[in-house]
Amino acid sequence: MSFYLQVLSPLSKIYEGNVSEVQLPSVMGDIAVLSRHMPMVTPLTFGEVNIKKEDTSASLYTIGKGLFFIKDNSATLLIEDVRGSDEISESDAEDARKKAQELVEKGVTAEEKLQGTYLLRRSLVDLKHIKKRQRKFT
Repeated sequence: MSFYLQVLSPLSKIYEGNVSEVQLPSVMGDIAVLSRHMPMVTPLTFGEVNIKKEDTSASLYTIGKGLFFIKDNSATLLIEDVRGSDEISESDAEDARKKAQELVEKGVTAEEKLQGTYLLRRSLVDLKHIKKRQRKFT
């Protein structure tokens, strides 16, 4: 059994097609959505999105935040900040973590501190993903 999924970011359409499952980082915890899921709208937080396709292949993305909704076996995933598994490098994620930490520590305004906190959480998700990927191949 499958359902239709489209994944959109402000810059592009990331994926469109039938999938057997999608795993998401909702604000209440990780969830898995299968075919014929009840109608739902949920905000997403920092974490990994795993899209399992009908042919048993999978696509993995890290996200900053987003929104997911499903109704009548058709789902849409709107993501503000997304990176494919192959787009993440350990050195870039570590550099981003260091810069974000500095911004949080030195941020003068509340907005700067908030931006630094967001960037820090985002870089930590990428680093966690990299470590998981490394364990898988060692």
